Order: sequence, then C-alpha cells, then structure tokens
Amino acid sequence: MTHSRPETGEPEPAKWAGTVAPRSSRPRSEGLSNFRRPGFRCAAPQEIVKPVSNEKREAHGARISLMGVPIDALTEKQVVDQIIADWRDGHGGWVVTPNLDQLRILYGRPDLKKSIAAEATLLLADGMPLVWASKLQGTPLPGRVAGSELIWSLTAAAAAVGASIFLLGGNPGAGEKAAELMTSANPRLKIAGILSPPMGFEKDPEMVAAIKERIAAARPDLVYSCFGFPKQEWMIQQLQELLPGSWFLGLGGSLSMIAGEFRQAPVWMRRSGLEWVCRLGQEPRRLFTRYIVHDAPFAVRLLGNAVWHRWAAENPLSHPQPIDSDIRAGESARQVCKDNGARLPDAETRGRILNRYASMSSGARWLRVAARVKQFAWFSLLWAGGIAKRLIDIAGALILIIGLSPLLLIFALLVKISSRGPLLFSQTRVGEQGQLFKMYKFRSMRADAESLKNGLLEDNEIAGGVTFKIKEDPRRTRIGKFMRQWSIDELPQLWNVLRGNMSLVGPRPPLPEEVQQYTLAQRRRLDAIPGLTCIWQVSGRCEIPFERQVELDTAYIESHSLSLDFKLLVRTVSAVLRRRGAY
Repeated sequence: MTHSRPETGEPEPAKWAGTVAPRSSRPRSEGLSNFRRPGFRCAAPQEIVKPVSNEKREAHGARISLMGVPIDALTEKQVVDQIIADWRDGHGGWVVTPNLDQLRILYGRPDLKKSIAAEATLLLADGMPLVWASKLQGTPLPGRVAGSELIWSLTAAAAAVGASIFLLGGNPGAGEKAAELMTSANPRLKIAGILSPPMGFEKDPEMVAAIKERIAAARPDLVYSCFGFPKQEWMIQQLQELLPGSWFLGLGGSLSMIAGEFRQAPVWMRRSGLEWVCRLGQEPRRLFTRYIVHDAPFAVRLLGNAVWHRWAAENPLSHPQPIDSDIRAGESARQVCKDNGARLPDAETRGRILNRYASMSSGARWLRVAARVKQFAWFSLLWAGGIAKRLIDIAGALILIIGLSPLLLIFALLVKISSRGPLLFSQTRVGEQGQLFKMYKFRSMRADAESLKNGLLEDNEIAGGVTFKIKEDPRRTRIGKFMRQWSIDELPQLWNVLRGNMSLVGPRPPLPEEVQQYTLAQRRRLDAIPGLTCIWQVSGRCEIPFERQVELDTAYIESHSLSLDFKLLVRTVSAVLRRRGAY
C-alpha cells in the first residue's frame, strides 16, 4: 500500500512498513535555514563543500592506508556536507564505514578489497582502533566516523534539504520503529520506503530482482543498507546502476540500534574504544568468536604494523648530504656529458641522484636491522600464540572436568564392576618432538588385551598398516564398546591436557612402535603438541586411511590458529554425536 504525502506542510505519521512513498517535487535548491537538530550543525548551502568524484577526494581530506585498505581522513561534518553537496549536483556515491572486524575481513579477502574498498566513494573509520593505528603510523585521522552516529546527522541534513531516504534491511519492524523515531526528530524528513527482506534473500534471484525493482521505483535520494558486512555492500552494488544519482550507505545494525533492539554504548565507552565490551555483554554467544578469537589478535597486528610503518618511514639516514667523492664523480660525469653532446641535468636532479647513491650503504644496514626486528616480532607473536593456546587448554580442561564429573564417576563405576582389571588404562605415547609420556583412558578392553594384539594384526582394518583398529575387536568389553562409540573413554586425557602433555586440539599421539614405521615426511606430525581432537577426527576418524590422516595433521600444523582450534572443538561435538568412524 502506498501512502501519499502533501507537497507542502508536515509529513504524515510514519506508516511505511514495506511501502514506498513517491519522491517529492520539492526542488533540491531549498536552503538549510530551518535545520535545528541539536548536537549537529549543517553548513549553509554556500558553505557545503562541492566536488565528489574519487579524483577530487583530496579536496576534502587525505586518503590514508591501513593494512592496505584506503581510509578517508574526514570528519563526520565533512562527510555529511560532501554527500549533500554531491547529491544536489546530481552525483551519487557509496559510503563504507569499516570497523576493526570489517578491516580484518577486507585485509584477508583481496577479492572484497578490490570490489569494495577500491570502488567505494568514501571509506570512513568506524572504530577507535583504526584511529589509534593511524596516529601510530604518523597519518592521523581526524576522528572516528561511526555509522550509528552518521545515520542521525545525515538524516537531519537530508530532512533539511528535502532529500528522501529508503530504509533497507534490519529485523522485521526495526525499519518502521526507526523511521518513526527519525521522523519525530526531523519532522520534514521524507521516507521513500521501508523494506526488511527475509534471511537468505540474496540466494533467491527473483526476490533480489523484486527488491531492486521496488527501490528503483521509489527513486530515493539516500539508501541506508543495513544487512551487515559484506552483504549490505553487495546489495548496494546491485542498486547503484539503477540509481546513479543516489547515495548508498552501509550502516550495519544502525536500524536495530535506533529501534532499541540493543542498546548503544555510553559516549565514554565509544570514545575510549570500549564499545565492543558493551556489545559483547549483550550478545556474548554471537560475538565472542568475532571479538575475542578473530578481532583481538588482528588489533594487535594492526597496531604493530602501524608502529613498524612509522619507524620504517622515519629513517634519518634516507637523505644524507653528498660527500666529496660524489662531487668529484659528478664532475667527471658532467664532462662526459659535454663530450658526447648530452643535455646536463639541473642541479636539483644531480643532487638527488648523488644523494640516492650515497645512501645505499646506510640503507643496506637499515634493511638488515629491519629484517631482525621483523624476525623478533614474528617469534614474539608465535610465543604469545602458544601462551594463549596453553591458557585456553587449562581453562577448557578444568571446565570440562568439573562439568562432566558426574559422567566420569558413573562410567568409572561401570568400568570397575563390568570386568576385572584396573579402572584406567595407561599407555606410553609419543608427544611433541618425540617426547614420551603416559596417556590415560578409561579401560575399554580386557586386562590382557595387549598380549592378544599380535594374534589380531592380520585383521587390521586401517589402510596403510601403521595404526591398528578393528571394528568388532573381540578384546573389547560391553561397556567399553559403548564408551568407544561415544568417545567417553578419552575423557581421562583431560588430565594429560592439564599436565601439558596434550592439548585440546592437535594431532593424536602415536605409539612408539608406530613412529618407528614413519617415513621422514610422516614424522612432521610430531612437530606439534598432541591433542584430543584434530581435523581427521571430525572428518571420519577410523574411516580415513593412515596416509590421509598424516596429510590432515600436517595441514593443521602448517595453518593452526586459535580460530581454527575453536572451529574444530565445535565440530568435535557434532562428530561425537554422529559417531561416524568411532570404534
């Protein structure tokens, strides 16, 4: 249903859930004299800065680079002024507001960096870590331009000049609530439409086409795309060709924040870079992995890279004065030029060339120092990662032991009364760099199982012949078979994790006799601390041949990270419940 509005006077109350309102015929040249939003002052028409092509961005502020991603050094007021000025001149544009998490994604995804960072009209730092990094590397940004604040100031300016706005995205009902609040703060605001597509709409070409057609028919001047990064940027790219004179802004959860679905952090937290703490407290399950596992290490890398960038750029030996030998060499070169009729370089060019050659020896020394510093920083990062992994192992093992203590006691009792023999089975295993240690399990076999193994070797079902497994092993007890299927017999290895012999995630520790059969390449799997679970444990377990197990363990060692460990722990739960390859 479409709600018409009078061309003059106050707009009707907000009723635009999923609707499109026609563009007003009000001329764009109308002044800003009636704009009275507290806390923001928009420039008068003659004061608004005017250019808007990417080539003229320097007129508004320098464009710096953070981890290879361009960022515009503009204040919030300059951004609003530029958008309004360009819109009035008939030019459209695209604003991206990368925060720390989005900068991490752009840095790790060259395809996104090319399609988003290289094509957006403005990229604004929505995060204090980006501002801190810019200062550390000697290219300071004037401040943070948060999307949650820009949406208010730009909406107020749009209402003052008669520009219409389309609210796209957000949870159902969030757009309507946000429109009502924004219209209440800016009575002259024109809402061109509101649309909250369902989850997964981007996978339905027909639905995407319908959304594009609906927004194109509304002909909005500003489009707030609020789906989260990078889906909102993808949607903007779909719409740009249809509305070349409109401005598009990717504003993430701004509509939900305005609608009150989650509260905004206090001003002091936003200014001190602690806004993420407030968000994490509201949605810990959804944001813990993003903020702690992914973003925190990247923040350290970002700040460290900024310091390194500044240090390398401020080398005092890069412009030494020419020495006498250089002057004499210059005189000889000048004589040769004269003899051959060549044009002599001017004094400035000649001095620059001589300075460059004079700095080569000192520059080589500087490169050696820089290489040593980079090496030290790399090993420091590895050491810090190892410490973090160990702390996670200790905390995780303690939590699991305490939380599963009733289950441990029940199965300890069942093992003891179901068959004769010790409660726990201890076995010598090979750990990191060939170190031997005792690994513990609930006993799942008869007490004389080891003595019976030689008679069963020909029944081994693991391809490759190095490891030994039989699906219907006759040595197994009844309760042992159940524990093996559900991996309960492995739980005592949490004690090995606490002692430091094992980790929660890592290649499974082999037997010494198995290691004796390893090739040199297969011994590569001993370069890491063994663990309770790893890649092949969540990919089929005993169904995977030995050679493939070694390949997967080696792949983990070469690419392991805290985020990969977290993913494997989550997948382990699913693998245990499916019981695929468990025997």
